Amino acid sequence: MSSSAGVLPIIGCTVLVATGLAVGKHYVDRELAKRPPVVVIDELALVRSIGGARANPTELEALYRRIDVSSVELSEAGYLVLRRNALHATPASAEVQP
Repeated sequence: MSSSAGVLPIIGCTVLVATGLAVGKHYVDRELAKRPPVVVIDELALVRSIGGARANPTELEALYRRIDVSSVELSEAGYLVLRRNALHATPASAEVQP
């Protein structure tokens, strides 16, 4: 048996795996395109950024108004807006940073 006969199954297997990965990626990309982009707002981090418990009540009220306005604007632009404290887990790249 020649050494090329042992290589053919490896090449075939590699082609089969690569095809499966390409088809899988296409399926995942197609499914993700059906879903809205997601924005996660961490209100606690935003409150901390203006002084936390020592924040002026007027500043807190203004902050929450800005959060509400931003949430509506993002929603109207097609984003799904979530509060951080309502999630069990999320990647850091999905969070709005102060």
